[in-house]
Amino acid sequence: MKARLSATCMTCNEARYVNVTANDVTHYLKDDKLVQDVWPDLNAWDRDIIIGFRTGVFQCQDCWTKEGDEE
Repeated sequence: MKARLSATCMTCNEARYVNVTANDVTHYLKDDKLVQDVWPDLNAWDRDIIIGFRTGVFQCQDCWTKEGDEE
């Protein structure tokens, strides 16, 4: 079974999504596993969406890049 996780960027308020298996989500949340251990094949930005889903804190790639360019 598939699960669509989302996180909303704290800078631009746009939602980002990633599709994963429901079984992996359960494994991640209940077994307190590291995101990179559960989804080693996902890129870092997709894993950040999953972390944002769990923690409620997320900044999308576009905003992250813009803020880095401003410094």
